[in-house]
Formats: sequence, C-alpha cells, structure tokens
Amino acid sequence: MGHPDKISVLLEWCSSHGIKIDLRLRVVCHDENISVRSNGEEIAPFSSVVHIPKDAVLSVKSSSVSSVVVASPVGHEAQLSLALALYVELVKGESSRWHGYLQSLPTQIVDIPILWQTEDHSMDSTDRRDALRWLKGTEVERDLLACVDSLTRLDELRHYYCEVVETIFNAYFQDSPTAKCSLHGFYHAYSLVSSRAFLIDAYHGLSMVPIADAFNHSQENHVHLESEYDVCPECGSLKECPHDDEPSLAPENLEDHFEMVSNTLIPSHGEVFNTYGETLSNAQLLLRYGFILDVNDNDQVIWGIDELLEDAPEHITDAWRSIDIPTETWQDRFSGSELVRHHSGKPVFCVDCDGRVSHHVWLFYALLACVHLRYDYSLVVIADRLVEREGLDDQSFTSTVDRVIADIAASIIALCMKRQAQLGDPTNEIDALDLKRMPLTRSAMLQVMSERSILESCRAGWLDFMILS
Repeated sequence: MGHPDKISVLLEWCSSHGIKIDLRLRVVCHDENISVRSNGEEIAPFSSVVHIPKDAVLSVKSSSVSSVVVASPVGHEAQLSLALALYVELVKGESSRWHGYLQSLPTQIVDIPILWQTEDHSMDSTDRRDALRWLKGTEVERDLLACVDSLTRLDELRHYYCEVVETIFNAYFQDSPTAKCSLHGFYHAYSLVSSRAFLIDAYHGLSMVPIADAFNHSQENHVHLESEYDVCPECGSLKECPHDDEPSLAPENLEDHFEMVSNTLIPSHGEVFNTYGETLSNAQLLLRYGFILDVNDNDQVIWGIDELLEDAPEHITDAWRSIDIPTETWQDRFSGSELVRHHSGKPVFCVDCDGRVSHHVWLFYALLACVHLRYDYSLVVIADRLVEREGLDDQSFTSTVDRVIADIAASIIALCMKRQAQLGDPTNEIDALDLKRMPLTRSAMLQVMSERSILESCRAGWLDFMILS
C-alpha cells in the first residue's frame, strides 16, 4: 500500500471511530514515517486540536485477548502485555477493528537499542554491532545491562515470549493455520509499543493511541495529550460506578475521551510536535524511541551509591546514612553555584548537562574529605565557602576549609576520569562515518560524545579548587 493510501485509510478509520482532527492540521507520511503538519493558518494556544474517544485506543483491556492477557499498570510488564495484545491485532489483519490504524504503523522493527542485541533484525548487522560497541560504558548500556531478578530487559522479553506469548497466540489462532507465531513478529510489536505507547488512565494503562502517536517529539513542543488518569480501574468510568459492590460488571460504552491540546502558538506551514516527556535525556530517548536530539538539556551522567562507595572506607556508609540536613538548606546554598546543583527528591548521584554535580555527590565527597583529613567542620560552612570561592579570582586559599574543598575537588575529578576511561572516543571517526549505512552507530557515537563532554566540563570546573596557594 502506498503512502497516500495509508493516510487515506487511516483518516477514514479515524472518522468512523469518532476521532476528530482540527482542519488546520494534516497528517502526512514520508518513508513510512507519519507526522503532523499545520496548514496555512496559525492555531492559538489552549486549542483542542484532536479529539480521541477512549474506545478508539488499543490497550490490553480493549484488545481481542483481554480475557486471557494479564494487564500490568506500569513498567516493563505493561510494555510486554501491550506488545502481546498489539501483536495479535497485527496478525488479525483486516479482521482487527484497529486495522485502519494499524496499517499506518511502521512495518519494520523500530531501531531501539534493546533489539540491536538480537540477530532477528532488518538492519545492517555491522551497524548494530558497531553501535553496541560504542555504547560500552554509557548510560544506555547501563540500562540495557541492568537486571531485575537476575534478568536483563532482553532476557525478560525473550522469557515472556516463550512462557506467555506463544501459548496465548497459538490458542487464539488455533483455527487459523496461516497465522504463525514468531519472535520477529513479537519484537516488531514490542518496538512499536516502546516507541509509540502512552500511559493514559488507570483503566486502560499503557495504550496505543491513534493520531496522538503521529506527532513527533521535541522539547520545544506545540501540543500535549490531556486525559483524566483517575478513573475506575474496573470499567474506566469517571463517575461513580457500582464496581465496589459488584466487581463482575462489564464496562459500558463511555463517552470519555482524550484530547491533544496546544500549549503554545502553532505556526502555519510547519511540523507540529508533541513531547514524549519533558525530562527525558538522550539516553532515555534512544532506549525508548530509537532517536536522540542534537541538543538535550536533560542529559546527565549517573552513578549508583555502590560505585561511590567502592573506593571509600567502610565506615563512610554509616556516616553517609546519618546525614540529616533539610534539603532546603542545599537548595538555598547552591542556587547560584556553577559547580553544584540542588537535586530534589531521593539521592541522585549525577553530573548534569552543564557539568554540575548533584548536591548528593558533593555531600558524599564533603563527608569523605572531612573523615580523610580528620576535620570536624559543618558541611554547611564548607558549602558556603565553596560558593564564596566561585566568585573570587587570584585569592589566597590556605585555610583548613579550603583544604577540605581541595580534597572534594580531587575526588570529583577522579570520579569523572574513571567514568571517562570506560568510554570510547569517536571524535576522529564520526566525520568519516557513512550516515546512510550506519545511522545507529552515529547515534551511539553522539551519545558517547555527549557524556564525555559532560564529564570533561565537570572535571575542568573543579580543577582550580585543587590548587592551594
């Protein structure tokens, strides 16, 4: 089916299922990739530009296998169960009530890194192999290798296919001899879920949302998806319902809907962007959606507390856990710092895109320095002195507090250099790369260069504080 035909079938399906698209927008397709563009008229902020009835979305609970697939609300389990539901609908073809929508989706596996590790793939194996080699030591590789119950995400994916997908698929299609279950087909469905699904409400959970998934991502986005998450998890009702007393009642046809709403002026004759998450780093975008941005202010390099403790004395662990200073203290102290950034919430040990360490990193190494140098100083006093010194040039720094700061600086520099040593350096290779043949490798190289730049910026910022005059 040609691209114009795919769009016309999609739009006809949308119309028959109550999806309304603002006439000032048009859906277009280029090389299998669908996007949304504005026509010749601007669209004001806070305009509803797409109306999507809830019964048009594809979720585990609305799918043909809702009675046998266990729906999970969030996490990787939610992705796996939705991928199974989507896989069944894709194989059903024209008999699926979502066929008009599904035929518009990419027919090849979306190039997300978890599937670069497989042989069952349409991309050049050299590109995938080189991309994975460049990812060594990066935030992307750390996620790929992270284990839950001794299983990586790819292990979980394969285990779910063998233990759940094959059984349910074969039972559902037992009277359809042409329907063949394959790991490749499930990978395809999984990649579509990873790159396109939305968490929409407490009933449907993670879902495929027609038209909403046609908007590409940008941090400078024009629209966002609005939905009421807190609905009845049994039937999806926004109103009072009898499920507390009668949990066996079936869902009724509800009039609830989702909307794509403009959050800024949409210019005429341009692409209209959504956001897949305003705080997503390039590592997260690559892992979930298979692409990265040229510039991403959310990029960071992260450590676990175990990594910081590797080279620290054993008694530092207890001392670290005993620190109890209100977070507002650090928010106020470091509000103007170019070296340390206050990070709200649970401890996060990271360096941000500007090379600033989280205040948790600073706290850890401040504590370590005090123990190492046997100085009994208030951490607040050390923080104040650090911020004071950031604004001073050509001064004499010989106090005992300055020695503590120098020790902190040395530890942070060593931390950055240790991580840098785990990363490759593609600087001299990326310009000669064949971008058409090696797109995945280019993305991996750019991720490495971003992380190296962050670490180098952090290291350079602390160098002057190692010098005691």
